Amino acid sequence: MQKDDRLLVQTWCAGDPEAYAALILKHEKLLRRVAVVSAGVFAVKDEMLIDDILQDACVRLLKALKYYRGNCEPSTYMAGVVRNCALDAVRKHIRYQTRIEKAEIIHKTEAQYEKDVADAIITDLESERLITLLSKLEEPDRSLLYLKEAEGVELKELSAMFKIPLGTVKSKISRAKEKLRLLAYKEAN
Repeated sequence: MQKDDRLLVQTWCAGDPEAYAALILKHEKLLRRVAVVSAGVFAVKDEMLIDDILQDACVRLLKALKYYRGNCEPSTYMAGVVRNCALDAVRKHIRYQTRIEKAEIIHKTEAQYEKDVADAIITDLESERLITLLSKLEEPDRSLLYLKEAEGVELKELSAMFKIPLGTVKSKISRAKEKLRLLAYKEAN
């Protein structure tokens, strides 16, 4: 499977567009999950945000895969690109929200600047609860914990992806687990 992914990247870089499509389709679910977790509560508020993030990530991957060096698995590299797109989208959304709030203060009317909030993206209450809890963790702890525990990405690959030492990755994941436990406990009581 790993060699297949690397071969697909090489084949695509050599000019075969079908290899890129096969690589994206093969890891579509992973990329969607990473986008949801990285976007946090914004994913719950706006169901179209995840599709926008994934579309942006696919466009970025067209260029980024040419620079793939093989220091981690292609799926991990792709997940990193999706994570960066999600964080960019969240920052863009926050800037947009700030502008809206300033406009409401200036014009003193909410009617002109209503927010378009879509229905909740996640219907399963447990998934929504987990995403809400995860969204309370800081970045990159949230992404490290999710990628390690839910996606099974190796610590060595996380270290390469986030460009931080292996020991730091281990301690961040450990602290993130403890914070998540405390948040779950507080929410339950």
